[in-house]
Amino acid sequence: MAQATAARPYAKAAFSIAQKTNQLREWARFLETARDLIQIRSVQEAIKNPMIPKVQKLDLLIDLLGEMSEPQKNFLMLLALYRRLFLFSDIAPIFDAYYREAKQIAAVLAVSAYPLSVEQEAQLKNALQRKLDKKIELSLRVDASILGGVILTVGDRVLDGSLKRRLMELHQQLRGK
Repeated sequence: MAQATAARPYAKAAFSIAQKTNQLREWARFLETARDLIQIRSVQEAIKNPMIPKVQKLDLLIDLLGEMSEPQKNFLMLLALYRRLFLFSDIAPIFDAYYREAKQIAAVLAVSAYPLSVEQEAQLKNALQRKLDKKIELSLRVDASILGGVILTVGDRVLDGSLKRRLMELHQQLRGK
């Protein structure tokens, strides 16, 4: 939580730069790539090693990340200067949330007991688009333990339409609780 709090101003600054330069997609890719790179054990060890000068850490990341814009290099230098390179793992998802909000995109996870057919997936996506008035990025997962129905996760909201939940509610009602 503390890292997410520390990462928020950096994500907001990156988003502001990306929006002003009309490079939201490029910045999203840059931050995702940097996040993935920072999660590699050998890169993590190099970044955390106090014996390696900041300049060498920065050069390593620039080499590994490859082509990037001048503002992206400056962003990277800023994080290296303040020893915040480890924050990429928190900056990327926060930036992604800002990006989705700006583009009116809702990421939805649908968990069902059985794989959805193409028709069911399309119907669900269309219903969600109408309800949320946003473009929908639908991720599907199968979990047989829910028995039937669908559990939808949209941001921090969970809509549990599973048969398992309904049976548990019925059980509690019958027991008088």
